[in-house]
Amino acid sequence: QGNRLPPGPVPAGSFIGYEAGGTAYLRWGKAIDIGVVRYQLKRGTVAQTHAEAPIIEVVDALTYQDKLAPVGTWRYWIDSLDRLDQLLAHRGHSAWTS
Repeated sequence: QGNRLPPGPVPAGSFIGYEAGGTAYLRWGKAIDIGVVRYQLKRGTVAQTHAEAPIIEVVDALTYQDKLAPVGTWRYWIDSLDRLDQLLAHRGHSAWTS
């Protein structure tokens, strides 16, 4: 089935982040799947689910700086995207206060 299968997630436990000076710094490990070309990032409140959280950026790097996060406690999710824009949600998230 090749490219019809959803892409693999980033490695478990590799999605981490911290806040410094009002900026949230996120990083993660490269998805095992060779077809992954981008990563979709979402930010939501601690009460929101992955499905409810809005997309804040799509990047092709393994790091991201969220300079627009309001003060508060936020959850971040990362999804792997392949060349067909199929996505697979990461099984975990990072949360902290900024």
